[in-house]
Amino acid sequence: MAKADNPLQEVQLRVQSLVSNVAASWSDLRNKGPANLQLQMPVIQMPAFRPEKKDGPKVKGLGKLMYKEDPPELMECYDLERQFDMEGAAGCYRQALDKHGQKNKVGREAKGRLSKQLSDMGWQCYSHSQKFPVVRTAKPQPGTYQQGGEFINEAMRVSDEVMKEHPNWARAHLATAVNYGRLALYSDNKTKVSLCDKVKEEAEEAIRLNPNDDMAWHCLGRWNYEVANVNPVVKVVMKHWYGGDISATYADAIHHYSKAAAIAPTRPHHQYELAKVQLKMGNRDTAIATMHKALEYEVEDINAELGRLHVLLMLEKLGKSKNVSTEKLFK
Repeated sequence: MAKADNPLQEVQLRVQSLVSNVAASWSDLRNKGPANLQLQMPVIQMPAFRPEKKDGPKVKGLGKLMYKEDPPELMECYDLERQFDMEGAAGCYRQALDKHGQKNKVGREAKGRLSKQLSDMGWQCYSHSQKFPVVRTAKPQPGTYQQGGEFINEAMRVSDEVMKEHPNWARAHLATAVNYGRLALYSDNKTKVSLCDKVKEEAEEAIRLNPNDDMAWHCLGRWNYEVANVNPVVKVVMKHWYGGDISATYADAIHHYSKAAAIAPTRPHHQYELAKVQLKMGNRDTAIATMHKALEYEVEDINAELGRLHVLLMLEKLGKSKNVSTEKLFK
C-alpha cells in the first residue's frame, strides 16, 4: 500500500486496498470455483516441568493432578506431560490402559489423554512445518507435515473409540472437538467446513455434559474467534457453497474465554487467547495487561508452553516485552 501524506488519505488508501482484495477474491471464486479457494479454518489447541531460565516459563511442580477430579493412578503420566514428553506420556497412558482396562475411570482417562498426546504430537509437527513457535525440548522432536497428519488421524481414531465407549463423558466430546479442528488442517475445503461445524457441536455438547469444564469453554471461544476472523468473502463460500455455520462473533469469543478463565483462573492458555481477541477488537492496553498476567501463571503442558511462546512473540511485536528475543522461537 502506498504511503499516505495525511490521516484522511491513509483511510482512503486502506479502503481502496480492501476493495481490491475483495474484488480479487471474487474473481478467483468466479474463475476457479469454490473448491480452489484456500479456506483457513479454526486451529483448535487442547490443552509441563522444565528448568527455569531467564525467559522461561514458571514451572508447575511434579506430583500434581491436572484437574482435581483426575485419578491419582495416572500421576506419573501427568508428570511426563509437564516435562513436554508426549512420547513418554503416550506410552505411560497405554500401560495404564492395559492395566486398568477402558471401562473404569482410570482407563477412560488414560485413553482420553492418549488421544491428546497423539494430537499434540501432530500439532507440533504442523507448527514446525508452518514455522510457528515450537517447543524444542519436547519429545518427540517436531516432525514433518505428513507425520503431523498421521498423528492427528491416529488421535481421531482413539477419540472416536472413547466416544463410543463413554458417550456421556464431557472430555470425550472435547477431545473429539479438538481433533476435528486439527484434522481440518489436512482436509479439502468442503471437509474443512464440515469439521469446523463439528468442532462447535462437540464443544457445546461437552459444556452441556459438564458446564464446569474450562477447556470446553475455551474450545468454543477458539471456534468463535477463528470463524469470526475469516475473510468475509470466504464466509460467503462457507455458508452458501458448503452450508457452514458462520454465526461466530468476537464478543462471544470474549464471553467463552472469560468463562473458562473464571473456572480455572490460573490456567494460562485462557488468558493467552483472551488477549488475542482483545487485541483484535482494538483494546491494545487491556490485551497487553492480559498477556503479562498470563505469563505469571505456571505452565502445565506443551499447549500452555506454545501459548506462552506466542504471547512473547506478540509482546515483542507490540514493543512491550522486556529482554525477549524471538531468535529461539523459530527453526
